[in-house]
Amino acid sequence: ILIDLFDKRKIYMVGYGCWPFTPPEGDWIYHIRGTHDGDDPTWPDIYRMNLADLDTRRSYEPEVANPDADWGHEYHPRISNDNQWLAYMASTGCHWDYHCDYEIFVHRLGSGLSSRFRLTENPSFDAFPSLYIGPLWQKSTEPRVLVTPGRLTFHAFRKAIPAEQTIQIKNSGGGNLGAPTVVIEPPVKWLQVRSTATTLTFSLVKDAVTRGQHRTAVKLTMEGAPGTPTTIPVTLNADDTFAVEADAGVPIDAAAGESVDGAAPTDVAAPVTPPAPSAKGCTFAGTDTRGSGGALALVLLALLLRRSRR
Repeated sequence: ILIDLFDKRKIYMVGYGCWPFTPPEGDWIYHIRGTHDGDDPTWPDIYRMNLADLDTRRSYEPEVANPDADWGHEYHPRISNDNQWLAYMASTGCHWDYHCDYEIFVHRLGSGLSSRFRLTENPSFDAFPSLYIGPLWQKSTEPRVLVTPGRLTFHAFRKAIPAEQTIQIKNSGGGNLGAPTVVIEPPVKWLQVRSTATTLTFSLVKDAVTRGQHRTAVKLTMEGAPGTPTTIPVTLNADDTFAVEADAGVPIDAAAGESVDGAAPTDVAAPVTPPAPSAKGCTFAGTDTRGSGGALALVLLALLLRRSRR
């Protein structure tokens, strides 16, 4: 199913199946075609359609189609960066499980339904191929910072703080990396970072963890390495066993006149007692909301008693 994001009332049927994807360039959409009441005896196959034909589907046709027994159970197709080749995985009928014998194939787009090159010969689960066409990677003569992994997520449950996590710092270029400098931006109280020449160690500050999802980033600058700082996103997910984060504009102990996080004590207004009802009716000018309900009830009761005596 396709939805026009410029007019979400427009919904188009592409075909039965799964795994829709688009190429790096062009107006085509591809997907894995399933079967509907037996109308595709060699399913699953890889189908395509031009987006100009969403109303008619006249260009909807297979790009790759082979019988299951002939490595024709195709899955996970990806088109190369130069828009010329399609890499995919296929089995002889075993349907999508890690115990299946899947192999990797490459197909040149538009070369015929059964045109392909087999790349692997292994009775294990060979899967999820991608294909890059272009010059080979060349090592830089200058230092290049490589951090692995490139992002971190902490999950805090049942008032327990997760273990610290470590990121490796490597030089994927030439020369030598200098000393690291680490900045947490935006600054947060719940994260601490220790650095060495080859590692960053991240840990949570228990008393500063509050419920909900929180995000920040660590910016790593290495002396002598162009292209830095390197940004490492960090996410904290804490369940509702942790305290609610205090509103920075309203200190949590302000009502008691105490200082919070170095802020000056907040003056607390004394309760104001509502005036008694006058002989002509009732007036109410109380500002203490904690007692206004009871004061109003007393005023109304006095009016009712006054009327009952008439």
